Amino acid sequence: MRSSILAGLAVLLLAGPAAAVEGAWREADAMVAAIGYQVIPRSLVNAYQRAFAPHQPAAVVLQALIDDRLLAAEARRYAIAPVAGELEQARAAHPLPEGFAQAEWDQIVLDRALARRFLDFRFGDFVPVSREEIRAFIQANPTGFKGTAAANEAKARGLLLPMARSRREEAFKAELRDRVHVRVVREALPP
Repeated sequence: MRSSILAGLAVLLLAGPAAAVEGAWREADAMVAAIGYQVIPRSLVNAYQRAFAPHQPAAVVLQALIDDRLLAAEARRYAIAPVAGELEQARAAHPLPEGFAQAEWDQIVLDRALARRFLDFRFGDFVPVSREEIRAFIQANPTGFKGTAAANEAKARGLLLPMARSRREEAFKAELRDRVHVRVVREALPP
């Protein structure tokens, strides 16, 4: 009996500092979001911010990271795979940050590349711009359109296409976030 009490005390004494270290680790690398059961730690948001968006606020970076993961999953669902050399290019452009395993970082940069490829596949140049939108744009910006009606329409369509695609992409991303349970812990976001 006495030896089991001493063994229990030894475990508690040893667990105390370990629990303190584990608590400090959890605070330093707290969960800032989760996509389903997939946790996104603060360290990942920080590394993603340094690599891809150094001047953006953490909340914007986190949203981009979540969107990249969701879009990459959609790309895989449609059997869109990385192209030859894509991983090497991504590694060269975004070297491995400290504290990450190479395989983990490779997945992050590939997810980002797959997300871009999926958006091109999904939307490409096939975003419709109505004639009413074109006319309204020309009327709102008359000084930029001094050519023929056909030339003005072509110029306006070229200017409106990226804006229309961006709106469609954002709507699609919002739809994906609604489909998958995404939780964000705002208090845990880095400043």
